[in-house]
Amino acid sequence: MDSAQFVPGFRGFFAWNLALILLGIIVIAVFWFPW
Repeated sequence: MDSAQFVPGFRGFFAWNLALILLGIIVIAVFWFPW
């Protein structure tokens, strides 16, 4: 994965981390809540 070339600088790095964190929270919420 060439993420370094795809993401411009620290701003993109923070955006990627934020997106991954939000995705993780959504996945955890979906599997944590009893359906």
